[in-house]
Amino acid sequence: VSLVLAGALGMASAIMLQAAGEAELFDNGALAPSLAVGLSVLWVVGLVVSLVLYHRNIDDHERHAYHLGGLAGFYAFVFPCPVWWVLARAELAPPVEAMPLLLLSMVVNAIAYLWFKFR
Repeated sequence: VSLVLAGALGMASAIMLQAAGEAELFDNGALAPSLAVGLSVLWVVGLVVSLVLYHRNIDDHERHAYHLGGLAGFYAFVFPCPVWWVLARAELAPPVEAMPLLLLSMVVNAIAYLWFKFR
């Protein structure tokens, strides 16, 4: 079910990008408002549906690994974010950007989750 949902969301995103004439989703250029709203709705709805299905089908061991992975991902965000923000305020670092912090927290989350799930 998850693969079907992910594939459908990916296809819908690609169709929306092509229809809006957007070449690249991951650059910092402006998006059309309709595309931004559509992608945001797809993200939220897809995530809610996926999480409901996931939590209905996991056992205690996987739930524990999920919680520890989430905690590790939280720490991976909470430690560097204020440091980066303070350094940026002093012009010692570039302005804070959300996506590198999100990527860092998601990678740490995935590594910790997989470690605790399969060890």
